Amino acid sequence: MPWEVVKRGDKFNRRNEQFISISSARVCFSAPFVRIADIDDHHRVTIFTDAKTLNLGFEFHTEERPYSLRLAFDPKNSNKKTGLICCSQGIVNSFNWISGVTKLPPVYRRFPPKKEGKLWVVTLCPSFENSYDRNSAEIPKNDKGIYRYVRKNGEIVYIGRGDILRRMKASNRASWDFDTVEYSCIDDQKQRIYWEGYWLRKFTESEGVLPFYNKIFGFDSDK
Repeated sequence: MPWEVVKRGDKFNRRNEQFISISSARVCFSAPFVRIADIDDHHRVTIFTDAKTLNLGFEFHTEERPYSLRLAFDPKNSNKKTGLICCSQGIVNSFNWISGVTKLPPVYRRFPPKKEGKLWVVTLCPSFENSYDRNSAEIPKNDKGIYRYVRKNGEIVYIGRGDILRRMKASNRASWDFDTVEYSCIDDQKQRIYWEGYWLRKFTESEGVLPFYNKIFGFDSDK
């Protein structure tokens, strides 16, 4: 019987993946992206943010600029054919929608970049960075976005979109069993629909089923 190549079962080949990732300490630029962007450790990067679109923009240059950051090879890896890093603490400490992303599992912190003029742009995922007790009186009345209901044991029992407080206080949800509401503010309705679907897909891929109340009741229209 002839030999057969064992095929990879993971979702991507890391050697060829162009991505920018972010953690609480640093921003990482993958080696394939570094080659495409034609940058090295002689470059610096200026980072721009757009909270409404959840976008980060990266402009690479060789001259010193106010607020720019130095790029470096990862000190943990002596192979300089690898990617580059820069410090992320400034943006993480300044923006909760970025800080929330750094708390997600690594698989959700890698973002494909696209070129837009002088910038390389990535769109971060909303990370449910706002968290309130179910009975809290401090939830802003006008906040809209995507949200999830979480039990004390960490179980996510519902993912939805729309008016955060009004949906949670709806009479048909009074008997629902959850302790915390976590959400991200998103003004645009189309983006709410997109990101609700994104996180429902991610949950189903991870758990094999929809969250408990999504499975029973589905989801409401975005009103």
